[in-house]
Amino acid sequence: MQLTLSRTLLIHALILIGVGGAIVAYRQMQVKPLQIEEMPEPKPEEMAEIVRLSKVVSMSPYGSQGVDLEKAFRDLIALEERYLVPEHPEIVPYRQELAFLLSYRGKYEEAETEYRVVLKILQRVMGADAADTLECQTRLASVLVAEEKYAAAEQEYRQIYTLRELALGPEHPDTLSTQRSLAWVLQTQGKYAEAEREEQALQNIQRRGSGASR
Repeated sequence: MQLTLSRTLLIHALILIGVGGAIVAYRQMQVKPLQIEEMPEPKPEEMAEIVRLSKVVSMSPYGSQGVDLEKAFRDLIALEERYLVPEHPEIVPYRQELAFLLSYRGKYEEAETEYRVVLKILQRVMGADAADTLECQTRLASVLVAEEKYAAAEQEYRQIYTLRELALGPEHPDTLSTQRSLAWVLQTQGKYAEAEREEQALQNIQRRGSGASR
């Protein structure tokens, strides 16, 4: 049995999954009240710089000429971390966007680092089985694939699949997508019997769905 999905297509498809969804959801969350007495107020010039950088990162496409978008994200995050807790909904989305930008530019090792930071925060604040947490974990797995860290990617996909199967059911599109990715990673590592089992399970679900639609 051979899976036909190429590594390049898998990487690009997975990196593009769910862009923006987690950011909107996270901004709507309630976080623990900030310890105002321990958090100094930004100086006027720092506040102005935060506003300026926020506009830069929100209005500049990833391919913009003359804009160092990566530096803008890093500077903005560094400034806001002086005054806000790491879980604050103003910081986490910027970290997610930075991670996506890094992966988009092929800086997979740096993207992995950022995604791991964000994932730990989302797991703690939103829960390991939250949809946005699992989307972030999926993006991390896709970066691991790009780095050819297939064993690490397999571990992430197994966790995602288990949680999605419990939360959404085995036939949900997100569950099936994760199972396909898991099968591909197993195939890539030469774990043909395990990959075959996952692929067979997918085919069985597809056949049941086809039979029910008749």
